[in-house]
Amino acid sequence: MEQNRNDFLALTCKLYMTTLLAWIPLHTGGSYWNLGDAKYQVFQSVSVICLGIWGIMTLGSLLRYKGRNVSRLSGVDVCMLLYSGWVVLSAACSSYQSVAWKGYVDWHMGAWTQLILVLGYFFISRCCESATLPIYLGEAAFAVVVVVGILNRLGMDPLKLYIAFDEKSWEYSHMLSTIGNINWFCGYCSVALAFPMVGYLYSKTRGKKILLYVCSVLGLTLLCAQGSAVGPVIAFTGLGICLVAGSRKEQIFQRTLLLGLGICILFPVMGMLITIFGAQAASPVDGDIYAVMLWNGWWLPTLIVAGLYLLHKRGKLHTQRYLAMGMIGIGAILCIGGTAYLIWKTANQAGDWGSGRSGLWRGAWTGFVLGDWKQKLLGAGPDCFAEYIYRIPEAIKWLTMEGYWENATFANAHNEWLNQLINIGLPGMLFYFSIFVAALKRYRGMLLAMVGIGMYLVNSLVGFQQVLNASLLFLLLGICESRYRAYEKQNI
Repeated sequence: MEQNRNDFLALTCKLYMTTLLAWIPLHTGGSYWNLGDAKYQVFQSVSVICLGIWGIMTLGSLLRYKGRNVSRLSGVDVCMLLYSGWVVLSAACSSYQSVAWKGYVDWHMGAWTQLILVLGYFFISRCCESATLPIYLGEAAFAVVVVVGILNRLGMDPLKLYIAFDEKSWEYSHMLSTIGNINWFCGYCSVALAFPMVGYLYSKTRGKKILLYVCSVLGLTLLCAQGSAVGPVIAFTGLGICLVAGSRKEQIFQRTLLLGLGICILFPVMGMLITIFGAQAASPVDGDIYAVMLWNGWWLPTLIVAGLYLLHKRGKLHTQRYLAMGMIGIGAILCIGGTAYLIWKTANQAGDWGSGRSGLWRGAWTGFVLGDWKQKLLGAGPDCFAEYIYRIPEAIKWLTMEGYWENATFANAHNEWLNQLINIGLPGMLFYFSIFVAALKRYRGMLLAMVGIGMYLVNSLVGFQQVLNASLLFLLLGICESRYRAYEKQNI
């Protein structure tokens, strides 16, 4: 009886994970107009069904066995509970009740969704006996997303999602593949890309290694070419973390260099293809990505990375050690330097940088400083950024934009930490941050966790929670917790 229950929950868990990893990224509803709503409806419906089944069956098991099968809570579990508890308290005390629970229109990141994310983590961490098949399907879905995105950048529209837009429209150059806005794409890649990358680094069979290498290189290249400035920084962060991890394992080190080599080759090739196809309009005109692709000096980094790979592969042991130490330094520079570049660029630009990010950040901070004790402690309520900030005249002046974004309403601060600060207050933001701290400490031996969390944290500096990246982050944490618990069980 108990075994049948566990088997059924494991199957339900796999279906839930497959939905998050494969179905939602590919689902569009046939149009860019309601893309976010279409994806969220799938997420909510499947979550309610799967989590409901888990909740009912778990409650029945607890009553039957009088709590004997209750597992010990980890540090990550405790942080998740603290975060979700504070979210509920913030929503209950919010002046914007409907928004606080359901979320802002078109965003849906209110308390209801936050609870689903946390429950999803616990469901996966307790019932995920094997994540192999869902991860394979997720990697296949990621490959489809990337191939469609590359075709979009070459001026092709295989899914006919651009029919409503012409080449002069903002959407034509800023909406991408089945994901949507390039900011959404970066958020999705910040977690989804970790699976094929780490899978390639550890793969043992030749066929799997080749497929995951191609998938990873194409994903990294498109992440650098999609148009948002944070994309290349996310890619460099992932590679930097892998280089640091590779200092202790030769295979990881060499394969990371091959990933870098692939980007050095494909990035300028993609620029040439854009020129040949006459698809310049498909690249964002408010950035310099296309010009970077056409740089004539790409042969230099290609030769350098290729030389480093050959030197490490054929060099003597002491040479490899010195090179490993150098690569750790380069990895740190890629991770820290890229992040510092984003902060520096924001501090040295007017309020219109990054679709108004610097203005948004100043407005958000002003709103926090001018808030009363309740606002600082409990926040305005989950996903209530716009409801609160547009009631603060001193903050609104930073949110005034011209051009495409004129008269737009910003539903979040385009910085996850400022957004949490406004929405759920300082304690809530710290509880949310504690999840990452606890996860990095507990899963420090898992490269999947280090790469996924590291890339997500970089994106969080200029991005925001949405149904794709947030659900994948909590899924990744659930997978890592499940693996850690299995490891602990084997070593008791």
